[in-house]
Amino acid sequence: MLVVVASSALLALLCVALVAPPSTLFLGSHDILVNHRQAVAGPAAAPAATPAAALSGAVAAPALTPPAARALVLASAPQVAVAAPVVASLTVGQGLSGPHLSPAHPEDIGRRASESSASEGVSTALRWNTCSVKAKDIAHPIDSIASSKHQFLYVDNVKAGSSSIRGLLQSALGVHWKKADMKIDRKLDRRIALGRTMSTYFLPDEVARSFRFSFVRDPVAKFESGVRQAWAQDGRLKHLTADELLDRQLQLWASEHEWVNEHLQPSSWRLSAYNGGAPVHLDFVGKLESITEQWAEVVTHFTNVSMPAMRKLKRVTKANSRGADPRSRLSASSVARMCSSELYGSEWECFGYPRPAACSP
Repeated sequence: MLVVVASSALLALLCVALVAPPSTLFLGSHDILVNHRQAVAGPAAAPAATPAAALSGAVAAPALTPPAARALVLASAPQVAVAAPVVASLTVGQGLSGPHLSPAHPEDIGRRASESSASEGVSTALRWNTCSVKAKDIAHPIDSIASSKHQFLYVDNVKAGSSSIRGLLQSALGVHWKKADMKIDRKLDRRIALGRTMSTYFLPDEVARSFRFSFVRDPVAKFESGVRQAWAQDGRLKHLTADELLDRQLQLWASEHEWVNEHLQPSSWRLSAYNGGAPVHLDFVGKLESITEQWAEVVTHFTNVSMPAMRKLKRVTKANSRGADPRSRLSASSVARMCSSELYGSEWECFGYPRPAACSP
């Protein structure tokens, strides 16, 4: 079976068009050109051609979404030639009798490229919503940004892209901790004027109508970044290493369920944010490691966003990074203690991260 990855160069695209068999389908940016009869139906089981397909020699096939089509093609392709994305592309659409081709909107190209990461964001949310952790049994508010106009609730997770996300929401939509357009408990107005909006402030029915999301990060990397942030925020902690801060935090949690510094809070505590007497049920949990791709999916769920504002929203970057001081690194023995602790031990399973080698039996 002939498999060719499309090039961004127009000349290369024209060359492919000249040599490609009539049954070749153009699936778009980062997709491949594939003999549709062999990839989908197989050489001995080709269904009847639709009128549109007959014009190009293609055949009708079972309805496939773009991710499913790509997965099938990649799984069956014996050879793949790597090249750059194409300038123009077509998408696979759903017709009455099978897939059809339709012109792609420019923004669809980036959206298709991030479909696998986007699916991970949904599946991570499902994993988290069914994960059992102590934090979910302790009623607590968490800093949150919400909007009824744009129908979203963002649960802030320290050291997991929160500075970047807050900055984008404020600059593009004018929504931030002190300016939420979602209905709140009026008794809390004064508290909001003095600080940040929290997950418990918003009316549950408003939250239920919103797209609820957050982002997480590899547990060890998040803790180590939190150590550096804690040093910058509290000079009294600068003399403590990451190992010593972990010990102090584990002791304080065991005795009082309190924090040495909020930046040492695990994702499971932050994402257990309460609203209406229970943890917020999240629709999407992205990962900092894939924030560029997954953020592009998140913003498609916002409503009433102008095109200029959407362009601003999509300019996500990883901000607020600090130099890696060797003292902020956890030793292997401390990572093992982290894995076995009540406070941090469920992080890897709840959010789908591989456990460190130090945590192996």
